[in-house]
Amino acid sequence: MFGLHLVKPGDIEPKWSAYLVESLDDRLAADYDVETFFSNEEARSECRRTREFLGRVKRYLLKNGLKEAELRKGHREQ
Repeated sequence: MFGLHLVKPGDIEPKWSAYLVESLDDRLAADYDVETFFSNEEARSECRRTREFLGRVKRYLLKNGLKEAELRKGHREQ
């Protein structure tokens, strides 16, 4: 749905969709394959990429009418 509604119309760059697919593949491997191993550097890289993704989505939301206070409010409710 991310690709269909945000990437395909050109609102979000395609690389973010590819990153989500890679992250999901890694997550599934970690959950179901006992031989899967991720190095500290791989984990740091994934965390860094996740922060970048969240920043990109935040910029999209702010550009499309969501207010900064609404973002902070939603964060506190979690």
